[in-house]
Amino acid sequence: MNKMIDLAIIGGGIAGVSAAITAAQRGLKVKIFDRGRILQMKDPQLYLNAVDPLRQQNQKIQDSTELFFRQTISYGEYRGFPDLVRKLCYTSPNTIQWLEELGVKIPPRVIRVPEGLGPRTHLLETKNLTEALLKRLEFLKIEVSEGTEVAEILASKNAEWGIKDSDGQTENFRNVLLAAGQRSIGELFEGAKHSGPPLLSSLLKINAAFAGLSFIQYEPIDAFTRLFLSNPADYILVDGSGKRFIREDADKRILYDRIAATAQPVTCIRFRKAPATAESLVSYVSKKSSEFRKELEETIKAFNTSVEAKQDYLEDSRDPDSFTDKISFEKAFCHPIFLKPSAYLGGIAVDNQMNIITWNGETLKGLYACGGVLGGVHGRRAVKGNELLASLVFGRFAGSCIPINS
Repeated sequence: MNKMIDLAIIGGGIAGVSAAITAAQRGLKVKIFDRGRILQMKDPQLYLNAVDPLRQQNQKIQDSTELFFRQTISYGEYRGFPDLVRKLCYTSPNTIQWLEELGVKIPPRVIRVPEGLGPRTHLLETKNLTEALLKRLEFLKIEVSEGTEVAEILASKNAEWGIKDSDGQTENFRNVLLAAGQRSIGELFEGAKHSGPPLLSSLLKINAAFAGLSFIQYEPIDAFTRLFLSNPADYILVDGSGKRFIREDADKRILYDRIAATAQPVTCIRFRKAPATAESLVSYVSKKSSEFRKELEETIKAFNTSVEAKQDYLEDSRDPDSFTDKISFEKAFCHPIFLKPSAYLGGIAVDNQMNIITWNGETLKGLYACGGVLGGVHGRRAVKGNELLASLVFGRFAGSCIPINS
């Protein structure tokens, strides 16, 4: 009779594989399930933030895990869970050591990337990282089931958890770790795009708690839209009724949040440097209602008055230096603005041992979460380079939390 598998891991990304390696090194029997192939990443290089005393001291960079923590929780607008953020930052030096032990090549110098909050970013080669992880998986003889889509997590019976695949086959395990990526959070919002209900919907049936599901980062839906929004001094934004609703030179995260939340469709009206293929404002408005045109004319009149006065009429006013040109209705161009989610920063709530918890605070023993489905790590904004760190830190930590059965 085969020994029951101690840990089933749903998701073969960085978090799931890191958890599998850690659990297997502790003597647990582990099996990974992935709907595609494990460790499949498009980007040839990855950013990893971590405090690294050796490299940073060589570059005369002053840093600390406490500073990393304070900057990270502030960047997330204090909406991340302090215990999780602290673990993320304080464990970062050890994460570098662990990767080097696996054979991952860490560049000799750290860099600073836009919105990286400091010079503590390591630029890793994706191929080198995945090859090192796969080599350790093979050495530990960890079982991997690729092309298997887990459709449902079944409620605990006899101290076991069941997982059902898309073909209806069920298998029981002592422990289940949900290490799926942010894609699973997106499917929870958008509905099924495959054979059945989103996987996370099965957690709702057992009252699993979620945190920060409204924390979504947006980006322009295409390059043309991004071009229209490239310089806030060149345009205004109006909502579905024709009114301005935000200072156009606001932080991009705030700007995109407001665009996503306001009355649709939002229109960008450019009065300078419009793309050659853009639609004229006259043509665009001709397809709109008379009410929209009337409101837009009032908006343009108010904006042009602001240009003369160098003072925005909005309470949250844009920089006076951005008032350089008036809007000519006949010469302006416009484009409807549509956004798409670039990151889902909320997710499943866990206790201090990575067990999934319910809304009334009970622990779902034997059911764990890490990776992109984990909530409370980033708050309202994710620092560039912290997502990979979170996958490594909480994947390894989850793998260390699984009990060893005699």
